[in-house]
Amino acid sequence: PEVIYNSFTVNRNAKMIGHKDKGNFGNSFIMGFGNYKGGELMIDSKKNNDDLEKCKWNKININKNPLEFDGKSHFHKVAPFTGDRFTLVAYYI
Repeated sequence: PEVIYNSFTVNRNAKMIGHKDKGNFGNSFIMGFGNYKGGELMIDSKKNNDDLEKCKWNKININKNPLEFDGKSHFHKVAPFTGDRFTLVAYYI
């Protein structure tokens, strides 16, 4: 994807709860790797929603499937998984 970035994060078996990114500019890029089942990226379909309890979650398979998304404007989290899950996240701060 055409994402401008100056920072990377590599996560191993991170079980992220619902949150929005802070300090990011523009979209982020994420891709999953490893031998795992589940672990989809869950993204709220509503932009600029301020209530985590009212999220309408879209489940997106990122295992070897790159995704560009706006983590500052959308709540996102990780679906439950088993196995060894890695993610690479690129973003601009």
